[in-house]
Amino acid sequence: MIIDFHTHTFPDNIAQKAIDDLKKLSDFSVYADGRESSLIENLKKGEVDYAVVLPVSTKASQVESINRYNVEKNIPNIFFIGAMHPDFPDFEKELSFLSSNGIKGIKLHPEFQDFKPDDKKYYPMYEALISFDMFVLFHSGKEEFLKRLVPNGHPKNFYALQKQFPTLKIVVAHCGGHAMYDEMEEFLLGKNIYFDLSYELPFVDEQKILKLFNKHSKDLILYGSDYPWQPLQEYHNYFNKFKLSLSDKEKIEYKNALELLGKK
Repeated sequence: MIIDFHTHTFPDNIAQKAIDDLKKLSDFSVYADGRESSLIENLKKGEVDYAVVLPVSTKASQVESINRYNVEKNIPNIFFIGAMHPDFPDFEKELSFLSSNGIKGIKLHPEFQDFKPDDKKYYPMYEALISFDMFVLFHSGKEEFLKRLVPNGHPKNFYALQKQFPTLKIVVAHCGGHAMYDEMEEFLLGKNIYFDLSYELPFVDEQKILKLFNKHSKDLILYGSDYPWQPLQEYHNYFNKFKLSLSDKEKIEYKNALELLGKK
């Protein structure tokens, strides 16, 4: 079994506009049209069996509608996690709604949502996540769609957050920090924080990825692609280049994901 822990989709009726708008911000390659139906078709084509869809709420006013739309979905082989915005006022009620509907985590994006993860303003939200036994997945590192000199999602900010909340389940995307691998090694490598492997594997020096595998707990690494900005099935070939034990591969490819998703 393979679970891709980092994918994105849009409702079919707005997918084309969403992709076109993002293309205007960056010259990133896009390998699919972003529609939910296309992800379903892609899952039928190869090794990857399940996908975790990560919704991004760019406005606090979008949170409830996104979550209710996704909760009503019952799509085979797709898991949705919750949308959240750091400025959403009634986060505890919304986390309760998500938890009661079997959703075990939320996605936050420090760049698109313009906040620093370790800001004390958001401590009550993290405390609520702990109380509901939910994880939080962050975009980590630079964001090519936004050209901040120092990103809000700097690895040092996640290190500070983990020190403040050692029992909070934190997932940092993009191998711990997109285009910030030295900073990832300095602040996050070997810490009690989950990494996902999305987007980075074709671009990062193999020795750095090997160091990640050697120095970070395999219980805290999740396979992911960042579809549609990476091809869903073909991206797994980059992961297969690394000669891991069967036990370690199983943890990264699906066992750690099942545990976080509450599916064990």
